[in-house]
Amino acid sequence: MKTIEIEQIIIDTQHEEMSIHVEIKDNNLSYSSVINYPKKLINRILNQLQKENQEEDIYKYMQSFSINEFRTLIDFQLKMLKNRRIDFFEMEQMPLLKQIRA
Repeated sequence: MKTIEIEQIIIDTQHEEMSIHVEIKDNNLSYSSVINYPKKLINRILNQLQKENQEEDIYKYMQSFSINEFRTLIDFQLKMLKNRRIDFFEMEQMPLLKQIRA
């Protein structure tokens, strides 16, 4: 069975996608890869990671770097997190909820 473990998430405020560095494990084979994923789904990923790691605050692994006044990089270094497995297929099947604020 193939599993995906997140090692790092990099978010650039000027791009529509985020870069997710992962380790993919398939039986005896293991390799690293980078997945570009829509930035609008970041909350789903972080919520799923937090749900799997309730004893830890995943935001302690976050750092932000200002490039200039219009651009910021947000970096989650998650290698030290206990459970980094995530199911991207399941996440894409969940409906996207939209809030209307008045």
